[in-house]
Amino acid sequence: MSPLGCGALAGNPFGVNREFLARELGFQSVAPNSLWGVGDRDFVAEFMMWASLAMTHVSRMAEDLIVYSTAEFGFVTLSDAYRCVTCAVATELELLISYLRAVQAQV
Repeated sequence: MSPLGCGALAGNPFGVNREFLARELGFQSVAPNSLWGVGDRDFVAEFMMWASLAMTHVSRMAEDLIVYSTAEFGFVTLSDAYRCVTCAVATELELLISYLRAVQAQV
């Protein structure tokens, strides 16, 4: 469906032959309602909301694992294979899970 000529809400004031342009551009038909042609972008907002919420939960779980693996709690212990050494402080080991927090910040 070609959205050409729909405009933001109420079409456009120009004399555009929508059917001709749709055929020339390879569309099967034109959007019969201008809101159908340009107003259906809710799926993008919903995906971004759910992706943001999911990464917030991942970040919180990573933070909990970091806190629970400290000497004060000692609830979680991970092998050194899942740890990495930071460049700033060579003796300090940070969990690989903190990487998830950095990824969440980029999303």
